Amino acid sequence: TTADGRLVVSPLTGTFASFGEGELFAQISAWNRERGLGRVLPSSGGITLADGAIKGPDAAFISHQRITALAPKRKKRAFEQIAPDAVFELLSPTDRLPYTVAKCKEYVETGSGVAVLLDPRNRGVTLFRVGGRQTVLRDDRLVPIGDEMPGFVLDVRAVFEACEQL
Repeated sequence: TTADGRLVVSPLTGTFASFGEGELFAQISAWNRERGLGRVLPSSGGITLADGAIKGPDAAFISHQRITALAPKRKKRAFEQIAPDAVFELLSPTDRLPYTVAKCKEYVETGSGVAVLLDPRNRGVTLFRVGGRQTVLRDDRLVPIGDEMPGFVLDVRAVFEACEQL
């Protein structure tokens, strides 16, 4: 849902885009398993943003600090109100670029440290950060995410290759 309560229905992700999501989640999970810094949210999970919107990113990392900062007496809900440290969106053939860009900006505006948009069609990665800063990378194989995920370097080529139709 959007912050104003409108329901947005997204179609299922295609087969090859799902392979890419799996690769993305596997990389983040392996890094977190090694470091133990938080939890990793898969594409089937959802969160409530500070503006009230409920979103389901393709993958997200939420640090132990953010999880333990949740108020113990809060109203517990299926979709917890929490801003991931890092959130990832992988464009699939059914996604609309303007909507996904707006979604990435919303993540950052509501407290996420970085939103990472991966575009397999153009082999590009855009990192959205606080203050409207955007870093656009093209044809980079390895992309360090930053302080939000210390030591994590995304193997973008592996994600894009997983999306490629044979």
